Amino acid sequence: MDIESLASRPTDPAALTDTGNPTMRHPSCTACHSVLDPVAGAFQNYDEDGSYKSAFGDADSLPNSYKVSLDGTPALYRQGDTWYRDMAAPGFEGEVAPDSDSSVQWLARKIAADSRFASGTVKFWWPAVMGREVAVPPETTTGLAAKGQLLASRAQALEVGRLAAAFREGIEGGSPYNARDLLVEMALSPWFRAESIASEDYQRHEALRGAGVERLLSPEELARKTASITGYRWGRHTSGFIHEVGNLDGEGLGRGGSHELLYGGIDSDGMARRARSVTPLMAAVAQGHAIRTSCAIVQREFFIWSEDRRQLFDGIEADATPVSGLSAIADGAISEASDDPSWSEHEVFRDGALLRLPIANEGLAGLDRADSIEEGAEDRMRIVEPGSRRVRDWPVVTVAQDPRSGPAQIRRKLVDLHWKLFGVTVTVDSPDIDAAYRLFVDVWNRKRGTEGPHFIDSQTQCPIEDTRYFEGIIDDVVVTDEWGNSRFDWNRVKASWDFEMEDPSHTVRTWAVVLAYLMSDYRFLYL
Repeated sequence: MDIESLASRPTDPAALTDTGNPTMRHPSCTACHSVLDPVAGAFQNYDEDGSYKSAFGDADSLPNSYKVSLDGTPALYRQGDTWYRDMAAPGFEGEVAPDSDSSVQWLARKIAADSRFASGTVKFWWPAVMGREVAVPPETTTGLAAKGQLLASRAQALEVGRLAAAFREGIEGGSPYNARDLLVEMALSPWFRAESIASEDYQRHEALRGAGVERLLSPEELARKTASITGYRWGRHTSGFIHEVGNLDGEGLGRGGSHELLYGGIDSDGMARRARSVTPLMAAVAQGHAIRTSCAIVQREFFIWSEDRRQLFDGIEADATPVSGLSAIADGAISEASDDPSWSEHEVFRDGALLRLPIANEGLAGLDRADSIEEGAEDRMRIVEPGSRRVRDWPVVTVAQDPRSGPAQIRRKLVDLHWKLFGVTVTVDSPDIDAAYRLFVDVWNRKRGTEGPHFIDSQTQCPIEDTRYFEGIIDDVVVTDEWGNSRFDWNRVKASWDFEMEDPSHTVRTWAVVLAYLMSDYRFLYL
């Protein structure tokens, strides 16, 4: 029951200034408090910190400020009291709890026996399973959006009723009130499984806006998803000898990681409700998470881990570039420039990006053309005249591409990453892969034009923020202090570092940028 929906908050000055116990007597307050206070009283043996019978002598949990009057007037408290005399007696729905020592247990039995308990349970779990609250009727039914919301509230009310009845009676022959069966049944509901809407009806779209489980991952879920897919957890270290925590989660500690609350998490104190949609601050945290993890992940997979241990970049080597394995053939003789040696290399537009490719100037002959080139895998494009930005209308160039060429490998790996990171199936020529490939080529061109051959020549920092980073590779580089907090001993790391970090093709650092781009995608951040 939503207590605050029972009545509007009082705005009457007389009610707001009433000092004569308004929650018991004033009608502006009793509409809610007459329902709320008896239930609160059932917790009479617990103080505001949750301690059981915390008062001196273990007789009750009432504060001294109630037991002893500070203004000289007689105190209401009497020996043996366990609840306030100026509040409603502990109880439920007009019935008083018979025993002060077991009032909470009595309340639990009363609530579970209430006809509203089953539907209340469904509504309680609905946000956790569906990712959003149960739809409520709008205050007005004017407009298509309001009518859609009204339709959604009615449809979801029917679904809540169906689930509640099954929960109460036992699901698929199971025992009544089995929470596990209820969660499974909710996951089988169309409101969970819906993926898309075929109707063009705007009102129907509004009604089904909340259908489907595509919800924002909590910070803890994002941390675990990243660790599961990549083997890397941002900020992972041991705290207090037992608990592993990270920057996005404070697992087992009762407090959040350094970025958990910033990413919509809760601490069950000042922050008790999770964020359901991304704010600008949360977007910045998600981007920071992607940037600060992608470089370390790519570095480890290409330079530190063996091929059989890689989780993301198996099956592709660092020398696979956008031009490796390609050759270009001029379709017709370039007679006007056949004597010009500068025509031995041209800038060619491919997939909307600029590449440098060897082009023969003696007609149909190609440079470095392999026998295994598949003629069917040809792309046609025009060349840019050397020394100018003018695109010549002729000759049209045919690029022969080996399926083992760099572009083919890169595109196949992008397809693989879309499956591993997003769980979606795409083809090598899909729009998603085209966009990611164009980004790869753009970043690669920029980096090879401005950076040296070593991986750390990149202008981007590559922090290692996971104490399991060198697990199985370098021993004894993690130290634990006297309080049980772990960290890297960087002197030991440097002393044991024996990994080649050469990146003459500039592809490894390019993959780091592309991985950050993919990890910032909503399909990675959402369930």
